[in-house]
Amino acid sequence: MTRYKHADFTDDDSVGSVQLTEGKLMWKRRSMLEKSLLVLVGTLLFVVVVLGMLLNSADRRIQDARISIQDQPIDTLKSKAEQKAKLYYESCLDLNETIENLGAKPMLDLLVKIDGWNISKSNFSAAGCNLQKTLQIIQNEYCIGALFSYAVGEDDRNSSRHVIQIDQSGLTLPTCHPDRSERINSADEAILPE
Repeated sequence: MTRYKHADFTDDDSVGSVQLTEGKLMWKRRSMLEKSLLVLVGTLLFVVVVLGMLLNSADRRIQDARISIQDQPIDTLKSKAEQKAKLYYESCLDLNETIENLGAKPMLDLLVKIDGWNISKSNFSAAGCNLQKTLQIIQNEYCIGALFSYAVGEDDRNSSRHVIQIDQSGLTLPTCHPDRSERINSADEAILPE
């Protein structure tokens, strides 16, 4: 006990060293738990480094394969799947930077086409707006159901006739299938007007 009376526990005590004032270095015994934790941490670090190297290597191989497929003409690819994948990939690219060059112009042109928007220009007048024209442009040219959607469907009472179905956007129900059970058809007849 008197030997440790003048012991200087330094900051690196967590590593297990104790510096004595007499100049002698003494090592504390590490418990089995400390040794196990050190081995576990070392193993985990090794695994993380190896996985990082493997992922980096796989990433490089994928990039090399992508570049080699990208450089080949579409006709020289062996399978139809590769050709379709290359065609899809190229269709997603903006090689000529058209989107960057156009900027906001297409959206601004659309806003002018549908009579403007009160925050897009300072001289906006709601009196000059035509809701029917705006809805027609958005539905017919851009296939977007604004406010509501409409479609032509079969008449539930007479399959040789067609009706215009108008519904809130996104809430359109599928058409009836002829193989539905008799119980459901009789329930429909009780609900639907003549």
